[in-house]
Amino acid sequence: MRTSISTGSLLWLLPLAAVVGCSKPESKAASTPAAAAPAPPPPPSPVTAKLETENRSRVTGEAVLTPKGDSTEIALTLHGGRANTTYPSHVHFGTCKKPGAVVVPLKSVKVGRNRSGTSTTTVLTATLDSASAAHGTLLVQSHLRNGKPAACGEVPGK
Repeated sequence: MRTSISTGSLLWLLPLAAVVGCSKPESKAASTPAAAAPAPPPPPSPVTAKLETENRSRVTGEAVLTPKGDSTEIALTLHGGRANTTYPSHVHFGTCKKPGAVVVPLKSVKVGRNRSGTSTTTVLTATLDSASAAHGTLLVQSHLRNGKPAACGEVPGK
């Protein structure tokens, strides 16, 4: 079956074709993507406090402070301690020569038969920052059973 279209029935298409044909092309500004937002700053790098022996304990170590959002993970590793001994540890303000009060307690480090051990504690970064702002230097210290310091290290930049 054949269908024919009369010329009169096509006349209604002419105004539509005129509108489509006369529309302005998009400007280059509209077709270009918006200026890219600046990239966020890279996350702060971890800092390491080297712990040195105190009170002839032969304990050394390091505390790695890694910022993670609004908290900081503190991984504390001790070497040279007595096997099967637990070392309570803290962040203090002050210096190793003149430590101040405890800012944050850390999980104790249990030293195994290999005379090494690690603990990891997550603390609020704001707590460290406010203590640093109020008192200056922060330090990480691990203690002997009698409470005397076994090892101490100052935190760079805190």
